[in-house]
Amino acid sequence: MKKFLSVAVTLVFLLCGAATVSAWEDISPEDAQLLVVSDPNAYILDVRSECEYRWNGHCSVPEGKIKNIPWWFWEYDRQTDDYGFTDVNKFFDAAVYRHFDPATDTLIVVCRSGGRAGQASTELDDPSQPASNRLEALGFFDIRRMVGGFTFGWEPAGLPSESNTVGIWKPSDHRGRSLK
Repeated sequence: MKKFLSVAVTLVFLLCGAATVSAWEDISPEDAQLLVVSDPNAYILDVRSECEYRWNGHCSVPEGKIKNIPWWFWEYDRQTDDYGFTDVNKFFDAAVYRHFDPATDTLIVVCRSGGRAGQASTELDDPSQPASNRLEALGFFDIRRMVGGFTFGWEPAGLPSESNTVGIWKPSDHRGRSLK
């Protein structure tokens, strides 16, 4: 009996540890659309740059169900005379926390192809990632990453898209809960 109890306790600790390694899971574009339309607490968090979101288009979902908060900033580099991703958005955690409710909201993280969405999803639950605060510590546990992102997932699936500025985050529009 002691051996069985010991094995059971060990198994529980292992499963709990595995559950905290990654609080996010992959979701198909079709399932993402269905979830956002059917669940009032499911939202798309598009982590592409504002330019990508505005000019390349974004997921067309019901009003108020998508927010563009860039994971990286896209800037001009005078030394290389080129544009590129230069820095992680230091306001990312705070902006996500202020726009979504960690107790009730499901976040579906989207980027161009899935790479940044994976990094941003990991950022939301991995304390080793460099950022101001960990959202998992603030209560975000229902995070999904859309497979293929917008360009290689949503669009090829034939799902509706649009190009406009609705949902674009600005540092000046912080509202709601404080991280402190």
